[in-house]
Amino acid sequence: MRGGGALVELDEVRHSGAWRAWGALAAERPPFLSPEVFAAMQPLVPGRPYVAEAWSDGDLIGALPLTLSGRTLFGLWSMYSPGYDYCGSDLGLELIWKCLHRSRCWNRIQCTGVPEGSMLATRFLELARADDQVVVRHAAGRHPYVPLDHVTATVGAAVRGDLERMTRIARELELERIAVPTTADLDDALRIPGGLDPRAGHFYLVLGRVLGRRGAASLYFLRVGGERVAALFALEDHRTLFVLALASRDEYAQNNPGDLLLWHAGLEARRRGLRELEIDVPDERRPPWIAGSHPTVTITIYRPTMRGLALYAMNEWFPPALFAPLW
Repeated sequence: MRGGGALVELDEVRHSGAWRAWGALAAERPPFLSPEVFAAMQPLVPGRPYVAEAWSDGDLIGALPLTLSGRTLFGLWSMYSPGYDYCGSDLGLELIWKCLHRSRCWNRIQCTGVPEGSMLATRFLELARADDQVVVRHAAGRHPYVPLDHVTATVGAAVRGDLERMTRIARELELERIAVPTTADLDDALRIPGGLDPRAGHFYLVLGRVLGRRGAASLYFLRVGGERVAALFALEDHRTLFVLALASRDEYAQNNPGDLLLWHAGLEARRRGLRELEIDVPDERRPPWIAGSHPTVTITIYRPTMRGLALYAMNEWFPPALFAPLW
């Protein structure tokens, strides 16, 4: 079997047959793992973007997007994405590790937002450990979620009563879902404070246009009396609505329009057959009725060289602030 791995610049991948092959690998994975999302995200993160590829008999069998900053390879992830992971087979991951192990461009590899049970958080670390690398895995946080088939029961009687009361109070309440938002629609959403970050406006626009045409992205608004008072941007697959941003106007705070929009968007997604709502917003904006969570981890591999071990000591043994002047 002919196969191997390579570390290729992202722009080169975009202009090759590997781009379509990568999209096929990601087709059955969450939409934020599609190559278009990583390409749109690239301007938001520091470093030079690469893709670690694995090939076997002429077929792409693995893809791991990375960015090189200094002597560290980071997973190509930002705060605007709900997660990060590898796409491909076990063999593909093994070939990618062999390629990265041979490369001398890094002293450290670090990926965050990785599902704790994924191959990247388990098998990848096993491969690195077998080659005598220093491996560290830390809890990175939890992605709150609620099962949509029980969304009304999950909120509890008291909270459900509040939501229903707010729905009655809000005159002419209307849920608006836009599958392929225009620039004007996104501008409206960006003007609502506390949600969509204006610095990421292009990121949302690209995702809305590219993934929206595939039925994998939506911009929601809550209208009250014809006015857009809350906005929600989400990606979705056949199972989950991934909420990336949620915003609401302060002058309507007494009616909790953000909570109302989230609840009604969940009900609408359930009617379309989705089974789960996952929300990736700051804890202070998370409604109390979303109680479940999916744990994620940060994985770090240090090369067992003098510089790699020095990084390990600075990052894992001592408070980061102690060495801040050295960075």
